[in-house]
Amino acid sequence: MSRLDRFLLSKEWCVRWPHMIQQALFRGLSYHFPILLLIDEENWVPRLHRMLKDWADLPCYHQFVKDQWQMFQVSGWGGEECDLDLEEVEELHSLSHSLHSLSLINTNILWQNSRLLWLKEWDVKFKFFHGIMSSRRRANTVVTFSVNGFTVEGVDRIRGAVL
Repeated sequence: MSRLDRFLLSKEWCVRWPHMIQQALFRGLSYHFPILLLIDEENWVPRLHRMLKDWADLPCYHQFVKDQWQMFQVSGWGGEECDLDLEEVEELHSLSHSLHSLSLINTNILWQNSRLLWLKEWDVKFKFFHGIMSSRRRANTVVTFSVNGFTVEGVDRIRGAVL
């Protein structure tokens, strides 16, 4: 299975928008990573919050963070008004939870199937390898040994003649 991970662009497109950015988005429940092509000169992309560990030790840090969070006025989902009553929101949460649970079950089943397939393929490869090594061992086995014109047979006698 292949994944789409690039865009096909023409030369004119690249000349018109020279500062394009290709970005992989969060995979979520899908098998594919959605990709996003940004063409604005000044892309506004949410930045990760970075902080030094020492900042949390400052006495005014926690109050500053609380004040900044309270300044944001977001209503609904994604800043848009949401006309769902409490029962619909609970149903939406329940469906989302069920979908996530089923996705985890499906992922587990797929992992187990791939593991079984790997074990079967490994078993076939191991049998082949074991057969080759057994034939080499049989071919390399010393059954008789000639010492001073006399033929020596048996493990103990050959070992004694060699030592």
